[in-house]
Amino acid sequence: MGVLQQTDVEIDPAPPIAKRLPDSRIFSGVTLDDPYAWLEDAADPEVIAYLKAENAFTDAVMAPTATLRETLYREIVGRVQRTDTRIPFQMGDVFYYTRTEDGRDYDILCRKRGGLEAPEEILLDLNTIAGEYLALGYYTPSYDGRYLAYALNETGGIQYTLSIKDLERGEMLPERLPSDGYGFEWAGDNRTLFYTRQDDTLRAAEVFRHELGTDPAADPLLYREDDPVFDLSVSISDSKDYLFLHSRSFSSSEVRYLRADDPGGKFVLFAPRQAGVIYALEHHGDDFLILTNENAVNFTLQAVPVADPSAANRRVLIPHRDDALLEWVDVFAGHLLISGREEGLSRLWRHDLATGQTRTVDFVEPVHTVRPGDNREFHTTEATITYTSFVTPLTVYALDLASGERTLLKQDEVVGGHDPSQYVSERVFAIAADGERVPISLVSRRNAPAGPRPLLLRGYGAYGISSDPSFATTELSLIDRGMTYAIAHVRGGQELGRAW
Repeated sequence: MGVLQQTDVEIDPAPPIAKRLPDSRIFSGVTLDDPYAWLEDAADPEVIAYLKAENAFTDAVMAPTATLRETLYREIVGRVQRTDTRIPFQMGDVFYYTRTEDGRDYDILCRKRGGLEAPEEILLDLNTIAGEYLALGYYTPSYDGRYLAYALNETGGIQYTLSIKDLERGEMLPERLPSDGYGFEWAGDNRTLFYTRQDDTLRAAEVFRHELGTDPAADPLLYREDDPVFDLSVSISDSKDYLFLHSRSFSSSEVRYLRADDPGGKFVLFAPRQAGVIYALEHHGDDFLILTNENAVNFTLQAVPVADPSAANRRVLIPHRDDALLEWVDVFAGHLLISGREEGLSRLWRHDLATGQTRTVDFVEPVHTVRPGDNREFHTTEATITYTSFVTPLTVYALDLASGERTLLKQDEVVGGHDPSQYVSERVFAIAADGERVPISLVSRRNAPAGPRPLLLRGYGAYGISSDPSFATTELSLIDRGMTYAIAHVRGGQELGRAW
């Protein structure tokens, strides 16, 4: 095992950035000078020369660590399970999943019909179509299992192409639709796709409807979002009864809805956008479910009749709490699975729609992350959930929504072995200048020497993005060499609620 080392060597200074006039741009009436804008042109010989000089400088600085870096690389790669099968998601009696094979770089999309013991059908082998670059975005089968819609990125940018495969015939349909990679869903007729397109700034700004077998150039534009701070997305309710068209910014949103069995209909606005008000819709039975922060900074869950969704008819299902944030709701026939945060940690709550009782899904590790899995089956009493921590590899459970009992479905294997008992994780607090207690999650070897030792501290705080602890084989190589790894949950994320 190598050791972390520091050396003093003579290094030529980093190359200077070529002197160019700054690029002036106007944002919200304010003129800003960007002296680095010229680096955007990847074909500019000066840009290429500068990048080569920077790479040479980096190689020189890092040269004394070459042996250690190679050792770390081999350790990290050696822990990866290259032949693996992910937990499937269920749609009716069909189970869809992806798997990987040693020696092949990309996923293989498969399904089994009637049960997990049924013969495997390979739907899409990305290894057979990959060129210099390939990334798979969202993919979703039609509800009758006939078609597969999927988005591929073959450029390395953020532009995707949406394709459709006829799974019955094993043939690709001729349509190729521009896509942002994720904003598309099937209607209830299994022949109509609703999808978003990007504008010149690569913002998802338009929603179109496509019928299989028709010319994409004739697809009707259903809605355009003209406000540049809003993005569009399309989703389908967990009940599969309604399509939702979401228009979102960081601090405001509005939703339009359409019966999934009426793809030729018109989307109806649920509630107009208001400054500072965020809401999302779901559906169950005769009600729309509304997750909203209106007069509830950490969000509350409400219900309102589909027949008359006026604000006066709303009723509270999950009240607002100052000490807990509600983030997402998965809807099932008899239960809700609610995702959120409490005491700085991710949380799941299961809510019984018949009794109105809400219970926490408890875990014992002091530092962990728990989330719902890919749950697409509405008529079920079980949900898949994922769990991980600094010392526990990604683990998938089947959660009984009525009893709360968990059944282990899969845990990622660490090639070469991993003993969680050899590590200790904990949550500590740092006191900020204003007296606020800022949580810090950390992990180290249980047999690490007492007293000061090397520390890798990470933190991010912006846009409400929380930094959650998870298992990573990359950090193991540092921790096993005596380092402590830590995440500071600084303000700007939502670990301690929306106000955080």
